[in-house]
Amino acid sequence: MFRRTLLLLALASCSPGSDKAAPPAEGSTPGAAAAGGAATPGGAAGVASGAPNAEAEGANAAGNAGGGSMTPGAPPTRPNTLGEGTTFVVRTVDPILSSAAKPGDRFKARVQGQVLDSQGAVMINGLADVAMRVVRMEKGADGKTGRVEFAVDSALVRGRMVPISATVGEVPHIVTGAGIVLVDRATEIRITLIKAVSAPPLP
Repeated sequence: MFRRTLLLLALASCSPGSDKAAPPAEGSTPGAAAAGGAATPGGAAGVASGAPNAEAEGANAAGNAGGGSMTPGAPPTRPNTLGEGTTFVVRTVDPILSSAAKPGDRFKARVQGQVLDSQGAVMINGLADVAMRVVRMEKGADGKTGRVEFAVDSALVRGRMVPISATVGEVPHIVTGAGIVLVDRATEIRITLIKAVSAPPLP
């Protein structure tokens, strides 16, 4: 009888399924027991991967606040200067005739409107004087057209005559019946600077 009891106990201990773990409770997350119940799969990894992103975002915010990502601006322009390429219009004061004028003769014109520097400050006032001279003034071969070339020498810049280097645009003119080339009073001529002009120093 005693031997039979021992045999039954031995058989019971070796029976299949005795080593199986109890099934997980309903609603529990698979793998929680294997991980020690500390976190759901991917939970801890998610927190770890999120931390560097937060640090990077903080660093970016600090850089932006310090102006590190600002795009450098264009080089500042010089104030009190009319740059190369500045254009303005002048009008002749008196009529100029080829019968009287010869190359090198000087005459006066006046600026139409204000001429401003890059900062919006007035460099040349409206009606300021401009000193010009005749380069060529002659009748064409057909007797109906003429050739006129003028040059500009100086302009009144903030109250003082300042030498300027500029090109002079086409000069409107007529040829009279007597074959005289005439640039009439108040003829408009475009001036374009080929060299920057700075305001004269204060006295």
